[in-house]
Amino acid sequence: AVLAHLDQPSCFEPDYARIAAAVGMSLGSIRRRFRQVTGESMHDHVVQSRLATARTLLAELYAEILPLYRGKIFHVNCDESPLLKGPPGAGKGYLRESLKRFADHLMFLRDLLAKHGKQMMMWGDMRLQEPQSRAGRSRDIIIVYWDYGPMAKRRREAREAFLRERFRVMVAPAV
Repeated sequence: AVLAHLDQPSCFEPDYARIAAAVGMSLGSIRRRFRQVTGESMHDHVVQSRLATARTLLAELYAEILPLYRGKIFHVNCDESPLLKGPPGAGKGYLRESLKRFADHLMFLRDLLAKHGKQMMMWGDMRLQEPQSRAGRSRDIIIVYWDYGPMAKRRREAREAFLRERFRVMVAPAV
């Protein structure tokens, strides 16, 4: 019954207290019991389930459009992801896990594109803000760096940081 509540696609952020009440348990009890039975938290289950669904959707979508796309480089975006930091009060462990999922997702996209003979290109802002997401990851992804303002010095520093880490970089001017 709990999984049915958690897996509802219409629910962006599950109301864990409501789910607990629906099955006649306190919030603390349902969280402990869920972890005992599944080995993961309810939140991790929701995130992993949504990631699996998103990856299936992306694989189907890319299988349809990539054969029609003649370019050798494909831009996947993957920028401005403030949700990686989690809800207010989330600890550093949450960010660490989110960055690991983000980096794993980038590798999923890279591999998916490679199956279609495409090289991945993505915006660099998330990788610049969270250096942990760059560590030990593939350098065959082209990073496109840009900035909202006229801060040429910051733009040069960002480009240089990516180049030091052996990424291929393209600078996109802000308009």
